[in-house]
Amino acid sequence: MNDHFQNYKQLLTLLPDYGEFVKGLEILDDFDFSGLTKEQIYDKFYDYAYALSTNFGFLNTENFNKRKFYRVRLNIDRKKEDVNLIQTYSYPPKAFCGSNGRVNLAGNSLFYCANEPTPALIECKAKIGDEGFLSVWSGNAKRKIKVAHYLPSNLRADNAWSKMAQENLQELKNNCPKELIPKLKHIESLNNFLSKKFIEENEPYYLTSMLGWELFYGQFWTDLIIYSSVVTNSRFCNMAIHPNSVNENLSFEKVIVFKVIGFEKNMPIFQLRTEVGHLENTKIEWKKLTNEEMQLFERR
Repeated sequence: MNDHFQNYKQLLTLLPDYGEFVKGLEILDDFDFSGLTKEQIYDKFYDYAYALSTNFGFLNTENFNKRKFYRVRLNIDRKKEDVNLIQTYSYPPKAFCGSNGRVNLAGNSLFYCANEPTPALIECKAKIGDEGFLSVWSGNAKRKIKVAHYLPSNLRADNAWSKMAQENLQELKNNCPKELIPKLKHIESLNNFLSKKFIEENEPYYLTSMLGWELFYGQFWTDLIIYSSVVTNSRFCNMAIHPNSVNENLSFEKVIVFKVIGFEKNMPIFQLRTEVGHLENTKIEWKKLTNEEMQLFERR
């Protein structure tokens, strides 16, 4: 996956002593970014981290197109939005993005989703009585998809992306010049630091929203960011996709409507609508709910 190792070679020569570097990350971890502009947060981050360390790479079309993507919206106001339009289930208009999200700065839209229904359903933080809409999307890419991921080196083995995280770390070690191998622990520490931030940073997400902007709208170009799920203890991962990439590389399949009727051991209990919306030409047609679709809501 990692096609950007060359960018690390120069960085590795500039990094300070490991102890000094770790102290810098500790300062960054506790730093109060409130009141700072995006540019000031950017500068402060690079003062201590030296680089936006992450693993970049590409998913070929076959690998990407075989995947499903799950997105949840809650309590759609039918007076303002049409539940028979695909856009209703896609990324929100800019006007709806009034505050920072985990990966987006206020005023910038992203398509938040997961590659499994469980994290999408849990991360929406639904309450009893909420009406939800789980939309299912598939890949239809005609080109390679550029991916950035923030996954710690010790990611849980039962996470679907753990193999990729380990392979990226091993590739980094295999390609590093011998004289720079001692500096690899700097990169691993930085990657683990940022992966933890994407899991644990609280609203208003000063740091991760800035990093997301850099990856999607700033000096980089990225289709997709993968990061560990907060509420599932990293068992699953969440994703954020650039709106232009959604338009180009995803296809809407269907939407399943549900209502939260209770909780059991902090897990929501769902009541499903008996019809599911499928795209038929230009219309969303509502068809009978199948057992396969019901299984998407089973606890894992």
